[in-house]
Amino acid sequence: MSSGDAPGTPSRAASRRTWPVRLVALGAEPRDGLDRSTTPEERLAMVWSLTLEAWALCGRPMPAYTRTATPVRLIRNKRATGRLRDLADLERLEEEKG
Repeated sequence: MSSGDAPGTPSRAASRRTWPVRLVALGAEPRDGLDRSTTPEERLAMVWSLTLEAWALCGRPMPAYTRTATPVRLIRNKRATGRLRDLADLERLEEEKG
Protein backbone atom coordinates (compact mmCIF):
# COMPACT_ATOMS: atom_id res chain seq x y z
CA MET A 1 0.00 0.00 0.00
CA SER A 2 1.37 3.44 -0.85
CA SER A 3 1.46 6.20 1.74
CA GLY A 4 -1.55 8.00 0.16
CA ASP A 5 -3.92 5.02 0.18
CA ALA A 6 -6.52 4.57 2.89
CA PRO A 7 -6.23 1.43 5.03
CA GLY A 8 -8.22 -1.46 3.56
CA THR A 9 -8.27 -0.10 0.00
CA PRO A 10 -6.15 -1.48 -2.82
CA SER A 11 -3.13 0.56 -3.81
CA ARG A 12 -3.26 2.54 -7.05
CA ALA A 13 -0.71 0.15 -8.56
CA ALA A 14 -2.87 -2.84 -7.62
CA SER A 15 -5.91 -1.16 -9.17
CA ARG A 16 -4.02 -0.53 -12.41
CA ARG A 17 -3.25 -4.25 -12.73
CA THR A 18 -6.93 -4.83 -13.50
CA TRP A 19 -7.10 -2.28 -16.33
CA PRO A 20 -7.72 -3.85 -19.75
CA VAL A 21 -4.57 -3.45 -21.85
CA ARG A 22 -3.79 -4.58 -25.40
CA LEU A 23 -0.35 -4.64 -26.99
CA VAL A 24 -0.59 -3.40 -30.58
CA ALA A 25 2.25 -2.88 -33.05
CA LEU A 26 2.84 0.71 -34.12
CA GLY A 27 0.89 1.35 -37.31
CA ALA A 28 -1.45 -1.58 -36.71
CA GLU A 29 -3.77 0.22 -34.30
CA PRO A 30 -7.44 -0.68 -34.78
CA ARG A 31 -9.76 2.09 -35.90
CA ASP A 32 -11.93 3.31 -33.07
CA GLY A 33 -15.01 3.71 -35.25
CA LEU A 34 -15.90 7.13 -33.86
CA ASP A 35 -16.46 8.37 -37.39
CA ARG A 36 -19.35 5.91 -37.69
CA SER A 37 -20.92 6.53 -34.28
CA THR A 38 -20.48 10.29 -33.81
CA THR A 39 -20.80 13.47 -35.83
CA PRO A 40 -17.84 15.79 -36.47
CA GLU A 41 -19.45 18.25 -34.05
CA GLU A 42 -19.58 15.58 -31.33
CA ARG A 43 -15.94 14.65 -31.89
CA LEU A 44 -14.94 18.31 -31.72
CA ALA A 45 -16.85 18.64 -28.44
CA MET A 46 -14.92 15.63 -27.09
CA VAL A 47 -11.60 17.22 -28.00
CA TRP A 48 -12.67 20.56 -26.50
CA SER A 49 -13.63 18.85 -23.25
CA LEU A 50 -10.22 17.13 -23.12
CA THR A 51 -8.48 20.41 -23.94
CA LEU A 52 -10.19 22.22 -21.06
CA GLU A 53 -9.35 19.37 -18.70
CA ALA A 54 -5.70 19.33 -19.78
CA TRP A 55 -5.30 23.07 -19.21
CA ALA A 56 -6.99 22.79 -15.81
CA LEU A 57 -4.72 19.90 -14.79
CA CYS A 58 -1.52 21.69 -15.80
CA GLY A 59 -2.42 24.62 -13.56
CA ARG A 60 -1.78 27.25 -16.20
CA PRO A 61 -4.33 29.63 -17.69
CA MET A 62 -5.68 28.68 -21.08
CA PRO A 63 -4.29 31.01 -23.76
CA ALA A 64 -6.69 33.65 -25.03
CA TYR A 65 -5.40 34.76 -28.42
CA THR A 66 -7.09 35.16 -31.76
CA ARG A 67 -6.76 32.52 -34.45
CA THR A 68 -4.50 34.82 -36.49
CA ALA A 69 -2.21 35.25 -33.49
CA THR A 70 -1.99 31.51 -32.79
CA PRO A 71 1.67 30.49 -32.46
CA VAL A 72 2.65 28.00 -35.17
CA ARG A 73 5.79 26.74 -36.91
CA LEU A 74 4.53 27.36 -40.40
CA ILE A 75 7.64 28.92 -41.93
CA ARG A 76 10.01 26.03 -41.15
CA ASN A 77 7.56 23.47 -42.52
CA LYS A 78 6.91 25.44 -45.70
CA ARG A 79 10.63 25.96 -46.30
CA ALA A 80 11.32 22.26 -45.74
CA THR A 81 8.81 21.10 -48.38
CA GLY A 82 10.38 23.13 -51.17
CA ARG A 83 7.08 23.11 -53.12
CA LEU A 84 6.52 26.14 -55.34
CA ARG A 85 3.21 26.96 -53.64
CA ASP A 86 4.83 26.83 -50.19
CA LEU A 87 7.76 28.96 -51.31
CA ALA A 88 5.32 31.52 -52.75
CA ASP A 89 3.42 31.51 -49.44
CA LEU A 90 6.71 32.09 -47.63
CA GLU A 91 7.53 35.04 -49.83
CA ARG A 92 4.08 36.56 -49.23
CA LEU A 93 4.36 36.03 -45.45
CA GLU A 94 7.78 37.67 -45.35
CA GLU A 95 6.47 40.66 -47.34
CA GLU A 96 3.54 41.04 -44.92
CA LYS A 97 5.90 40.86 -41.99
CA GLY A 98 7.82 43.82 -43.39
